[in-house]
Amino acid sequence: MQRTPAIAVLVCIAPFASGPAWALDPRKAMYVGGTVSSLPPGRVEGSLDFSAAVAMFFVAAKGGDSVAVQWKSIRDLEYGPRVPPRWKTARSLASLPSFLSKKSRKHYVTIGYKDSAGADQAMVFELGDEIIRRTLTALKDKSRKPLTCQDELTGQELGDICSSVLPPETEPGKN
Repeated sequence: MQRTPAIAVLVCIAPFASGPAWALDPRKAMYVGGTVSSLPPGRVEGSLDFSAAVAMFFVAAKGGDSVAVQWKSIRDLEYGPRVPPRWKTARSLASLPSFLSKKSRKHYVTIGYKDSAGADQAMVFELGDEIIRRTLTALKDKSRKPLTCQDELTGQELGDICSSVLPPETEPGKN
């Protein structure tokens, strides 16, 4: 009878624990949000494919859903430890649980592009540790767009891959 409260506590805490169940495979990417309606909202693990001459693809590991973005439609690329503020209001990013990004340094790339109707779209991916440099290089080279890094530390880590670094954020009320 004494074990029931302990088991109840474990059941309540387990979903919030960081560990292998929440870890992203170091060779995979995870769609964490954006404006793409063909992927379910939330976190979708899969692979990025840059082998096609005219487009990049994200293929979900479960279900096989995929999204293609033509290289010529890409407008901007941003990389860093945070989801860019202008895309945080996107439907699927607004519900991203904050506890998922507080345990360790995350690596996000945001791809801004125009869809076939000319509307602004975005996809935000968390990158596994083993594919960061390769992914960013492929995106930059194939899209022929500059890669903006979010901060100096990120720029220093990547060296020559970053085309520019965003200015530091200013605190509200301080100019």
